[in-house]
Amino acid sequence: MLTREAACFEQEQTEMDNLTANGTSYCPAFEMISNMLCVAVCWPATPVNTTALVDCPASKWWKARNELQLFCQSDGHWSNVSSEQMVANCIDETTIHLIGRVFGTATEEQIQLKEHIVENTKILQIFGYSISLASLIVSLVIFYSFR
Repeated sequence: MLTREAACFEQEQTEMDNLTANGTSYCPAFEMISNMLCVAVCWPATPVNTTALVDCPASKWWKARNELQLFCQSDGHWSNVSSEQMVANCIDETTIHLIGRVFGTATEEQIQLKEHIVENTKILQIFGYSISLASLIVSLVIFYSFR
């Protein structure tokens, strides 16, 4: 099974070979990494004077909501290449603010600890809902037995 990076590289190589074989000028494929989002987007090799569209990357922290677009200029260079654009186009401002506050200056170890806390909080939440449901059922049984 190919890793994400290897799959991206393989896709880039195939697209560049096809464009070169056709004698087409193009912007090279590349992988854009957003440190803030901890994700990467694999941009395809694109003919000049063309806009490349890529779906926003999915994550366990947010739901992707848009497409990203980059324009390949006539000189074979990309315009507006920035991870900030990726953040602004893919995630709503409230989520960006929360991600910045939680993960802004955190080290990798701190991020893993926070992820662990979130996962355990979900387990605790499910446990609490289960106890609440059981209490509700017991109270209804008592209520109807004395009716």
